[in-house]
Amino acid sequence: MAVLPWVAGLPLVLLFVGAGVGHFADAPKFVGIMKGLPFASLHPAANYATGVAEMVLGAALTPIVTNSMASRAANLLFCLVLIMTPANINMIVNDVPFGSHRLTNAQHTARMLVQVLLLCYLRWLGRCHLATPDEKQS
Repeated sequence: MAVLPWVAGLPLVLLFVGAGVGHFADAPKFVGIMKGLPFASLHPAANYATGVAEMVLGAALTPIVTNSMASRAANLLFCLVLIMTPANINMIVNDVPFGSHRLTNAQHTARMLVQVLLLCYLRWLGRCHLATPDEKQS
C-alpha cells in the first residue's frame, strides 16, 4: 500500500467531516452564506445535503477504503467544492457574514485562494489514488 495518498488525505478527512458536522451543528451560519441566491426555500435542504456529502466523502478518504474508492471520493469532493463555489462567491460580492463574523477583503481573498488550492489538492489526490493500484483481497 502506497502511504503518500493516505497521509495526504488525512487533513481533508478532518476538514470535510468537520465541515459536514458544522452544517448540522450550526445550520443558520451555513444557510446564511446563500442569502441572496435563487431558490431560497431550498437553501436549508442544500445545506444538509452538502453536509452529508462532506461527511460521507470525507470519511471515504480514510485508509479503510480502496484506492479506487478514495480516488472517486476525492473527485466527487472536487465537484462538490465547485458546486458550492457560487455561495462562496456570493459571500464576497454581497459581503455576507459567516454567522456573526463579517470577513475583511483580505480574509475574503485568502478564503478564495484556499478554495482554489483545495480544488488543486483534491484533483491531485484523486489522481494519486488512481495511480496506486488496489491490493488484491485474499
